[in-house]
Amino acid sequence: MSYLTRFCCLLTTLLVALSSPASAEVLLLPSGPIVADGRTPTTVFIQVTDPVEGERFRVRPSRGKSSGVSVRENGLLGFTYVPPRICSPTSVELKVQRRGVSRQDESLYLDLVPPFDGQLGISFQPAVLRGGDSSATIHVLPSCQTPQEPALRTFLLAASAGTVDPAVPAEDGTWIARYTPPSDLDSSRTVIITAADAAAPDRIYGFATLPILQTRSISLQAEPDATATLSVGDRSYGPRKVSPAGTVAFQVEIDPASPQGLLQVVPTTGDATSASVDLPLPDYPGLAFLPLPPRLPANPDLAPFPVRIVVTDAAGRPASGLSPTITASVGEITSPAYGGAAGIYAASFTPPSKPGEVTFTATWDSGTTETTISLVNPLPRIALEIDPPEIPRGKRDFQVSARLVDSQGVTLDDPAPEISAQGASLLSRARKSADGTYTARFRMRSSASQAVVTASPKLTYQGGFPCRVLMWSQQNTVPTDGSTSTSLQMAVVDEWGIPVPQKKLELEVLRGDASVPSTILTGANGMGTAELVAGQQPGLLVVQARVDGLHTEISLLQAPPQQAMPGVETGGDEESLLALNQLKMANPTASVTREDGSEPVGPPATVSITSIPPFTTPGAAILVNLKVLDASGRPVRRPRPSLEASLGTVGSISRDGDGSYSITVQLPAGQDGPVTLTSSAGAVTRSLQLPTLSQAMSEGVMQASDEGGQATPRISRPSNPDQAWLRLRGTMAGVAHTYEMTSSGNADAPEKATFENGDLLALRPGGAPAIGFGVLLSPTSLPIALDADLLAYFEGIAVGDVTYTNNGFSFQASLRYIHPVSRSFSLHAAGGFQKTNALIFRYGDATRSSAQLLQYPLSGFRTALGASFQRGRVWSELELFLTYVPQPLIGGFVIKGSYDITEMLAGYLSFQSDWRSMTFAFEETNEEVHVSDNQQPLMAGLSAVFK
Repeated sequence: MSYLTRFCCLLTTLLVALSSPASAEVLLLPSGPIVADGRTPTTVFIQVTDPVEGERFRVRPSRGKSSGVSVRENGLLGFTYVPPRICSPTSVELKVQRRGVSRQDESLYLDLVPPFDGQLGISFQPAVLRGGDSSATIHVLPSCQTPQEPALRTFLLAASAGTVDPAVPAEDGTWIARYTPPSDLDSSRTVIITAADAAAPDRIYGFATLPILQTRSISLQAEPDATATLSVGDRSYGPRKVSPAGTVAFQVEIDPASPQGLLQVVPTTGDATSASVDLPLPDYPGLAFLPLPPRLPANPDLAPFPVRIVVTDAAGRPASGLSPTITASVGEITSPAYGGAAGIYAASFTPPSKPGEVTFTATWDSGTTETTISLVNPLPRIALEIDPPEIPRGKRDFQVSARLVDSQGVTLDDPAPEISAQGASLLSRARKSADGTYTARFRMRSSASQAVVTASPKLTYQGGFPCRVLMWSQQNTVPTDGSTSTSLQMAVVDEWGIPVPQKKLELEVLRGDASVPSTILTGANGMGTAELVAGQQPGLLVVQARVDGLHTEISLLQAPPQQAMPGVETGGDEESLLALNQLKMANPTASVTREDGSEPVGPPATVSITSIPPFTTPGAAILVNLKVLDASGRPVRRPRPSLEASLGTVGSISRDGDGSYSITVQLPAGQDGPVTLTSSAGAVTRSLQLPTLSQAMSEGVMQASDEGGQATPRISRPSNPDQAWLRLRGTMAGVAHTYEMTSSGNADAPEKATFENGDLLALRPGGAPAIGFGVLLSPTSLPIALDADLLAYFEGIAVGDVTYTNNGFSFQASLRYIHPVSRSFSLHAAGGFQKTNALIFRYGDATRSSAQLLQYPLSGFRTALGASFQRGRVWSELELFLTYVPQPLIGGFVIKGSYDITEMLAGYLSFQSDWRSMTFAFEETNEEVHVSDNQQPLMAGLSAVFK
């Protein structure tokens, strides 16, 4: 069998082994809307049915980047996706490759929405207001779309003088509004019109100037009885006769862009003269605030809010290189600096912790302007407790305690929260104790086995404009009994996560046969609740909520009764997950059950830790979820676990029921991680390290979770503590040749002669001596590696009674691309360079009475496919290769292996077999030689290993 036939057989066998039909279904879970700003990572989940241990998955988006692909035990395939930057809604194709026992290729489509970003262009009709014009039409044109449907966007408009009506959408894609100048305006001036997107006024804004021209009579001094002409811009007035008293009057339309005119005087005798004259224009500030939100949270822990002003000259042109000032009546504000465009200056405002009002005052030159907005209470957090956590047999009463706290865990003196319970009746209303805790008593209904308690703050203020919709459920699985109901909690929040009350949401089941109300209305606290009634068809449920052009989805799993199901998860981007955490902490839910008489729950055996988000950002609030189970997997309600963080402030722990607890870790403003979280429950301790966002993206972190010990990030190239990043190999070797030559073209000589190896080349001790050196450099953080080998050998070849000696060598260097399959197994493809030599025996003359040994150099491009295995002290590798040279074509395989003797020293063994086929022509002897050569070096030695 030729070398090429052998190589094709090996390659075909490898491909067949990786291929088999698959019938399992792959479903994309809701993760959105995914805001495609080109930088924000989003966690995406895919439900894989019938997962098999050892299967491998790869996700390749048509646009954007994916990393950190990981499969959980419940068949959820999760990965981190960074979308491209877009300006209008679109979708990207996700190619999901499944390999292993099953082979499957699926195409899923991920919907993307543009971010809250872009500029606002402003124009006027007419472009100039003149005396007699009562109003002008303002046209606002956004440069990009946002997550909201275009027709449902809201814009804030303001004018430095006069009034602006609310903007409404037009059919041409613009928004129009009417501007009315001041009724008492008696002189020309330039008005600054500013605009901002109500949902994101700090990110989407623009301004323009509108000249208002008035005609006024102007009296000037000139030589008596002369003729005078006044030129203003491209317009001329006159000529006029100067009175004997030396005055002349003109009716002039004054334009702020032309504050001076040229007066030309022609006297009755003498030469004409000209002089510049100032036109009467009032002093007014060329200042205006870009629209601010009507309300801001009184929370100094939030990122500073940008306060922007526009500065123009009298002609309405943007002014630059100035030093305006901006002050705030409360809180802290920085000095304004360049605000991203000509004429715009921005200062950063940090609000105080008390609600009220704040007045911003901007000053430049002698001009001053101001604006006032409200500061409202930030969304509080509620620490919720139920006592007892499990009601003893024969009892029905339990007590609920709720305490409102800020991000640092300090008790707030806010109004009493609203406490309600499903499956229980209120016995006594909440009463406030000295430490600020509100306590209420409930009685579980005789027909219920569980009561679900919810606490919500009473909001005395309204949020701003809708920015996103949030929805969650206490349970992510429901039985297929057609009657069980579960509550879906939802809210419409503004840019700062504050609920907007009295919003009507439309609900729809996009997938599955469950039912929900068609609409719900959020209450005074901005929260809405809908009951989902289970259907009878098992499978995935997807529920969507829509309002004001915004939407969100939630996924649940519908399963047969009594069948334990792990449930599903809904992904999302960092901002949405943080807003959802904030809302959950403000509206906590906990459950209490009756004691069922089963075996008592044992002491804590495991503690699991998860976090949202799975990384840190400066000043972020991180929601940490703990779950405590005994040795039988039953939830442990006592003792309460503790949590420590290496950085930041740990808030109070809330019990969520079923052995679950939630707690917030607040990072200091301006400080980032990584952060190590350590939780203890009884004698069990677990730790979790959260990387920074930059580390998460560079390493492909998909999720942060505890796996029964010190957790590590999930990365795109699986981390293996046994994996070496550098191997240096020093070897001794024996080299064998199987050599055959066929000659033709000389009738006086035998047509075929066979040359075999002498004793020196026998594969036994004392074979051909050789020395080799190799290096494998494989950075563990990158999917690439450098592999190089050099082999030099001395051999003897006997032809009849004559022995020839040969000093041969072989060198190859390749760059590999590594595709990890698991922590211990990976595939690679390589390309590089190979240089070696070939043996050629030829006759010395036409009589063929003597033979000569020639060295023929060979070099070419080397390609290879291979697989590597690393576990513990054992490392092995198989590689198939082809080297392309003008002639011959070299192909073969290499098998390598090593065993770590010490931490840095390993025994090494390698066997290589390559096949060559060569044809040479020698004109002087009228000879054509065909050579088939198989080299088989067997190498053994030592390796230096660096991990």
